[in-house]
Amino acid sequence: MQGAYGRGYRQLGRSRARRALFQPNVSAAVSADPADTKFLQCAEAAQAVYIVTGNKRHFPAALYGKTRVVNAGELLDQITLEI
Repeated sequence: MQGAYGRGYRQLGRSRARRALFQPNVSAAVSADPADTKFLQCAEAAQAVYIVTGNKRHFPAALYGKTRVVNAGELLDQITLEI
């Protein structure tokens, strides 16, 4: 694909080739919004470094296992530090 989005689409295609299915452990709700608990459980099962959300208030402020809950700006800041 050409244009401004070409590189992003190629990277997305590569990511799809490396995907995996994770089965989370079912546990008690750990989120202020019980509907968000499934995202924490999946992140834990996948050993995800980040969950990116626009609604951090329903997630724990501290690390959840190895996972840190961040918004998009915080993730970009973190990526910039790693480059």
